[in-house]
Amino acid sequence: MAKTNLLHRKVLLHAIRLGTPVACFLLLSVLCYGQKKITGQVTDFDTGQPLGSVTVGIKGSSQGTLTNEKGEFSVSAKPVDSLVVSFVGYQKKTVAVGNRGRIVVKLQGSNQRLDQLVVVGYGTQMKKDVTGAVQTIDVGKLRDIPVSQVT
Repeated sequence: MAKTNLLHRKVLLHAIRLGTPVACFLLLSVLCYGQKKITGQVTDFDTGQPLGSVTVGIKGSSQGTLTNEKGEFSVSAKPVDSLVVSFVGYQKKTVAVGNRGRIVVKLQGSNQRLDQLVVVGYGTQMKKDVTGAVQTIDVGKLRDIPVSQVT
């Protein structure tokens, strides 16, 4: 009986010695590489106003989302990931996720002129790169067009 208890103790101590590094490795792997939900808000740097429809993506990935009308977003990311935040008329910003669960991003306006920018159904392009017809619409003239009511 004493020999059996001694054997059990030796096996248990050996398992603890081997198990502790393995357990630490697994815990570290989950903490460093496990995805977690990141929430946040994107605002204008100068005014503090929330920015809607801002693209928030994970760097080096096709995963991403858009902000809502309050500038809020939610995305799953790893602590080692970085978020790339971009919006037309603002400078692109890259933010490291780290251990944060909530990230507030303030975008600065870009000095780039937007008068030669064309919005197309699948993104934006410079006017010089567009082949085909480009039409400019004056909103003031749209208001003057008579419209018949359909009932």
